[in-house]
Amino acid sequence: MPLLPPIDPRGHLAIDPRPLSPHSLSYLARANTTSRGAVHCVDPQIPDAPPPPPPATPVAPAAMPYTAGDWEQAVARRRADQEHLRGVDRALDETDRKAADLNRRILALLADT
Repeated sequence: MPLLPPIDPRGHLAIDPRPLSPHSLSYLARANTTSRGAVHCVDPQIPDAPPPPPPATPVAPAAMPYTAGDWEQAVARRRADQEHLRGVDRALDETDRKAADLNRRILALLADT
C-alpha cells in the first residue's frame, strides 16, 4: 500500500484498507478469470441525493404599507432632526475652540517654567 493512497472524486480511498471477504475475493477472481472484469455497482456508502423540492408557488406582492402622507411626515421629521443637529454642531465647534485655547495657555505656562 502506498504511503499516501489516492482518493477518488467521491472522497473514498482507491484501495480499501480492509481485507476482502472470502466471498468478495472469489467473486473478483472469477470475474477476472472469465474476462468479465469487475462489475461496477452503486457504492453503498454514498446515499442517494434527496429529491428536489417542489417548485414554490408564486406569492402576490403585498400592498404598499406606506402612503404618500407617511412619506411626507418622515421627511419632515428627518429635516427637523437635521436642524436640531446643527445646534449640536455649533456647540461642538465652541468646545473645540475652548479646548484649543486651554492647550495654548498650558503650553505657554510650561514654556515659562
